[in-house]
Amino acid sequence: MKLKLPCTVILAAALCSCGGSPSTLPSDFAIVSPPSVFVPIGFSSASFQVSIVSANRSNQPISISVTGLPQGVTTTPSSPFTINAGSSQAVVFNAAANVTANQQQVSFAATSGAMTHTALISVSVAHPVYAFVARAGPINLPELPSDVYEFAIDSNTGSITSPANPSTIFNEPPYYLAAATLPGGTFLFVLSSTGPFSHLWTFKVDPATGTLTNRSTIDFGDTEPRWLAVHPSGKFLYTDRADYTQNQFCITAFLIDPQTANLTESSCSGELSASFVVPPPGKFAYATNAQDGSLRGYVVDQNNGSLTPLQNIPSGQIQSVFASDPNGRGLYNLAGSTSPGCSELRIWTIDSASGSLTPVNTSFGPVECGPLSITFTPADTFAYVTSSPFQTPNGIAAGAVDPVTGNLTNLSGSPFSTAWFAHVEPSQGKFLIGLVGNGGGSYLIDPTAGVPAQTPTSTSPFTGNLDVSPISFGSGFVVVLTNK
Repeated sequence: MKLKLPCTVILAAALCSCGGSPSTLPSDFAIVSPPSVFVPIGFSSASFQVSIVSANRSNQPISISVTGLPQGVTTTPSSPFTINAGSSQAVVFNAAANVTANQQQVSFAATSGAMTHTALISVSVAHPVYAFVARAGPINLPELPSDVYEFAIDSNTGSITSPANPSTIFNEPPYYLAAATLPGGTFLFVLSSTGPFSHLWTFKVDPATGTLTNRSTIDFGDTEPRWLAVHPSGKFLYTDRADYTQNQFCITAFLIDPQTANLTESSCSGELSASFVVPPPGKFAYATNAQDGSLRGYVVDQNNGSLTPLQNIPSGQIQSVFASDPNGRGLYNLAGSTSPGCSELRIWTIDSASGSLTPVNTSFGPVECGPLSITFTPADTFAYVTSSPFQTPNGIAAGAVDPVTGNLTNLSGSPFSTAWFAHVEPSQGKFLIGLVGNGGGSYLIDPTAGVPAQTPTSTSPFTGNLDVSPISFGSGFVVVLTNK
């Protein structure tokens, strides 16, 4: 997958000669591909192809000037440069690492003698952001491969691009994704499984293209982990292990090498869990017991990631940990409701000193049966809960986040448009990125009210005939900022 967006600007300089002396006739620009380009901050990978078309096939030199570039953005070749009529020139945009995300009109001016023609090109400069989706080939069509599918996201405009070859193919269905941005780059961790046999894959994300490169694979044998979680520091990767042959059931912590993301198993502690989350700043962790559904709290050892029991909240209902907010003030989890097959959202305030949980009496909702994901704006001011589109009614429930307790208060008009799973774009927080129908969609978020648009600003369909198959809440869909 590539962020390179080649756009051809044809500068039609109609040159002819009369009585042996050349003269220049009026001419126009013709932009024959999208009149915009996305420039990823910190990389030189966005380009325009500039061509000069001559009516009389003259090769007269035309001077090209580029003005209005965002601060910190340059071009190669630098402006001004010359193109002979009838020739082309690739113009590469370069955005320095410290550039502020911005979108503005840039002028391309072609000058021949006293005549100049100008075209405006929209240049969007932003940090590269990618969405990754786990997809599984239908069971009744085993010849169709499973993959991790990629979208590129422009955080200025919400534009979602599905590149020509976006997929990383697996021999067995991937079902859980987690990501970490480390000193050595951004990495994607993927669980895949066929029956009881599972693998943990580590991929490096190319920040300029979104391409995944496999760095390592761990064979879990006949154990089948159900989830992945990355410590907020990026030091540890957690998963559950159920080794029935050794009668060993625990939460396994791996040390993550900060440069290569190589994994080294460091501890096996806690209990077999159905789900797990480590709220920022990473002092405490919370899980649900796989047998009785009770909610468990742990103190996290900052040296090896091991877990020491902290709190046990019994429950007569099956619970699963959902998420924490970006500041780690609240825990959001699901619990079985009185309606058969349904779950309800519960909110707990996290004591920052002790890690103990206090239930919050909330009126947020209604959250329909089977809420699938919860996501927060980077400023931790608004939250969005998605429900299954197969439930009626359904939609994106939106709430304002209480800065002390983490409680959610319904936004006026909630619920809004439907998305299967959703994440707030992490670079600027202007768009809600969701799985919509057979592809991805972005919803513009009102910066003051927090209300998402009712219809997507941009959509991009999947290519291929594969089912989207996240196994558990939000697990098969992540949105990654690669060079924060």
